[in-house]
Amino acid sequence: MANRKKKLSEFDGRDVLQATLTITKTGDGLSKTMAIDPAEFHIGEKLYVVMEVEVAKIRFDLIPDTEAFKRVHITEAGTVAIVDGGVVADVLSQQQKKIEAVAGVERLPGTTPGDKD
Repeated sequence: MANRKKKLSEFDGRDVLQATLTITKTGDGLSKTMAIDPAEFHIGEKLYVVMEVEVAKIRFDLIPDTEAFKRVHITEAGTVAIVDGGVVADVLSQQQKKIEAVAGVERLPGTTPGDKD
Protein backbone atom coordinates (compact mmCIF):
# COMPACT_ATOMS: atom_id res chain seq x y z
CA MET A 1 0.00 0.00 0.00
CA ALA A 2 1.18 3.50 -0.70
CA ASN A 3 2.37 5.43 2.32
CA ARG A 4 1.50 9.08 2.16
CA LYS A 5 2.17 11.91 4.58
CA LYS A 6 -0.72 12.58 6.95
CA LYS A 7 -0.78 16.39 6.82
CA LEU A 8 -1.82 17.94 3.54
CA SER A 9 -0.05 21.01 2.17
CA GLU A 10 -1.78 24.38 2.49
CA PHE A 11 -3.44 25.97 -0.53
CA ASP A 12 -3.74 29.73 -0.96
CA GLY A 13 -2.65 30.20 2.65
CA ARG A 14 -5.45 28.01 4.02
CA ASP A 15 -5.50 24.54 5.52
CA VAL A 16 -6.37 21.55 3.36
CA LEU A 17 -8.20 19.09 5.61
CA GLN A 18 -9.52 16.48 3.20
CA ALA A 19 -8.49 14.73 0.01
CA THR A 20 -10.61 12.83 -2.49
CA LEU A 21 -10.03 10.98 -5.73
CA THR A 22 -12.23 11.02 -8.81
CA ILE A 23 -11.58 8.52 -11.59
CA THR A 24 -12.69 9.40 -15.12
CA LYS A 25 -12.63 7.29 -18.29
CA THR A 26 -13.11 4.04 -16.33
CA GLY A 27 -15.48 2.74 -18.98
CA ASP A 28 -12.79 3.04 -21.64
CA GLY A 29 -10.36 0.77 -19.81
CA LEU A 30 -13.04 -1.70 -18.75
CA SER A 31 -14.47 -1.88 -22.25
CA LYS A 32 -11.04 -2.69 -23.68
CA THR A 33 -10.52 -5.37 -21.02
CA MET A 34 -13.92 -6.95 -21.67
CA ALA A 35 -13.30 -6.90 -25.45
CA ILE A 36 -10.13 -8.94 -24.94
CA ASP A 37 -11.43 -11.23 -22.18
CA PRO A 38 -15.24 -11.32 -22.39
CA ALA A 39 -16.90 -12.78 -19.30
CA GLU A 40 -20.31 -13.19 -17.72
CA PHE A 41 -20.86 -11.99 -14.19
CA HIS A 42 -23.80 -12.70 -11.93
CA ILE A 43 -25.84 -10.54 -9.57
CA GLY A 44 -24.15 -10.47 -6.18
CA GLU A 45 -20.81 -11.67 -7.55
CA LYS A 46 -17.81 -9.71 -6.28
CA LEU A 47 -15.20 -8.59 -8.79
CA TYR A 48 -11.75 -7.29 -8.05
CA VAL A 49 -10.60 -4.63 -10.48
CA VAL A 50 -7.05 -3.28 -10.57
CA MET A 51 -6.69 0.03 -12.33
CA GLU A 52 -3.80 2.23 -13.34
CA VAL A 53 -4.70 5.92 -13.06
CA GLU A 54 -2.86 9.14 -13.81
CA VAL A 55 -3.55 12.42 -12.04
CA ALA A 56 -4.83 14.77 -14.74
CA LYS A 57 -6.03 17.73 -12.63
CA ILE A 58 -6.15 18.92 -9.05
CA ARG A 59 -8.97 21.10 -7.76
CA PHE A 60 -9.48 22.74 -4.36
CA ASP A 61 -13.05 22.99 -3.07
CA LEU A 62 -14.02 24.95 0.02
CA ILE A 63 -15.36 22.75 2.79
CA PRO A 64 -18.80 24.09 3.81
CA ASP A 65 -18.90 26.09 7.06
CA THR A 66 -15.08 26.29 7.26
CA GLU A 67 -12.22 28.34 5.89
CA ALA A 68 -10.43 25.16 4.77
CA PHE A 69 -10.20 23.27 1.50
CA LYS A 70 -10.70 19.75 0.20
CA ARG A 71 -8.08 18.66 -2.36
CA VAL A 72 -9.78 16.83 -5.25
CA HIS A 73 -7.54 14.67 -7.43
CA ILE A 74 -9.07 14.08 -10.84
CA THR A 75 -7.52 11.05 -12.46
CA GLU A 76 -7.91 9.25 -15.77
CA ALA A 77 -8.04 5.48 -15.97
CA GLY A 78 -5.38 3.68 -17.95
CA THR A 79 -4.93 -0.07 -18.06
CA VAL A 80 -7.60 -2.03 -16.19
CA ALA A 81 -7.58 -5.70 -15.20
CA ILE A 82 -10.09 -7.94 -13.47
CA VAL A 83 -8.09 -10.12 -11.07
CA ASP A 84 -8.62 -12.99 -8.68
CA GLY A 85 -9.51 -11.77 -5.19
CA GLY A 86 -6.47 -13.49 -3.74
CA VAL A 87 -4.21 -11.07 -5.60
CA VAL A 88 -5.52 -8.11 -3.61
CA ALA A 89 -6.90 -9.79 -0.46
CA ASP A 90 -4.14 -8.64 1.91
CA VAL A 91 -4.22 -5.04 0.71
CA LEU A 92 -8.02 -4.86 0.96
CA SER A 93 -7.99 -6.48 4.41
CA GLN A 94 -5.42 -3.97 5.69
CA GLN A 95 -7.42 -1.07 4.28
CA GLN A 96 -10.67 -2.36 5.79
CA LYS A 97 -9.00 -2.54 9.22
CA LYS A 98 -7.82 1.08 8.85
CA ILE A 99 -11.34 2.20 7.85
CA GLU A 100 -12.83 0.38 10.83
CA ALA A 101 -10.23 1.83 13.22
CA VAL A 102 -11.06 5.39 12.13
CA ALA A 103 -14.76 4.58 12.64
CA GLY A 104 -14.02 3.26 16.15
CA VAL A 105 -14.62 -0.41 15.36
CA GLU A 106 -12.50 -2.80 17.43
CA ARG A 107 -12.08 -6.41 16.33
CA LEU A 108 -11.66 -9.23 18.79
CA PRO A 109 -8.61 -11.40 18.05
CA GLY A 110 -9.49 -14.52 16.12
CA THR A 111 -12.90 -13.27 14.91
CA THR A 112 -11.77 -12.28 11.43
CA PRO A 113 -11.16 -14.99 8.82
CA GLY A 114 -7.46 -15.25 8.10
CA ASP A 115 -6.37 -13.55 11.34
CA LYS A 116 -3.51 -15.27 13.10
CA ASP A 117 -4.02 -13.44 16.42
